[in-house]
Amino acid sequence: MPIFKELFKSCCDQGYVCYKRICELREAARVQEVKAAEVKATNDAIEAAKRAAGDAPIDEAALKAVGTLAAASVPKGTVIEPMPHLDFLEAIAEGFVIEAYNSTKKHQAQHMSLYDYDLPRLERALEELRGDKPPSHAATGARPRDVGIAPVTPTTTHTVSKGVKRRIEADEDGRLPESKLDSQEKHPLISGEDAVRLNLISEGYRKTSMYCAYKHCPIAAKNAESKCGTASKNVEAPRAKCQCYCPHPACKRAYHPWCYSVVHRLTEP
Repeated sequence: MPIFKELFKSCCDQGYVCYKRICELREAARVQEVKAAEVKATNDAIEAAKRAAGDAPIDEAALKAVGTLAAASVPKGTVIEPMPHLDFLEAIAEGFVIEAYNSTKKHQAQHMSLYDYDLPRLERALEELRGDKPPSHAATGARPRDVGIAPVTPTTTHTVSKGVKRRIEADEDGRLPESKLDSQEKHPLISGEDAVRLNLISEGYRKTSMYCAYKHCPIAAKNAESKCGTASKNVEAPRAKCQCYCPHPACKRAYHPWCYSVVHRLTEP
């Protein structure tokens, strides 16, 4: 066992080194693509200005300004930075828990997704694996990473679960803070089918566990509370299924179109 632990530790450390190097290479490629796009946009803008001027005299300073503005309008994308070493090890441990949990389930729809992260859900899976709780017949709480909106509890208090990381707290009215929305990388809304094609969620999650993340969802308010699993005394607040998804790294949640517009401050609640 000590030899196995030493080998496993070495694999994790070397894996993190490789992971960091991959991030560095991808960031270098992103920077090169942005630079190439800026050069192309500059040249295209200057050529267009020259064609528009025709035979009229051309001001070189004005042409340079046109090129600078065109280069500045090129999308820069998101900087690719590696996660901290501790988060990397946490992700590996999370994967072992999910794989062990999925090995106890017969149907794909009952599996947890490896790309999700929800500490209470993992703790529930560990308790089930230890035998402290009865087996559930569905992937309890299988939903994308909670990154902005805390789950609604039966007491209607909206607090962030202790220990959950990489989460953005929403305002009291359920909307994302303006500081998180004011960025170059915008929050798009895509269909559940497109999210599956992009490997953002699993097909099983899309079919069984896509619930609106807006904590004041009017459709969810019409539904009844549901049990967390068979023989479980815990209940979840009313939820409503939907088929739209926001893939932004600071979101990664499902929404109804109207709820999405409220959370992202496009519509008043």
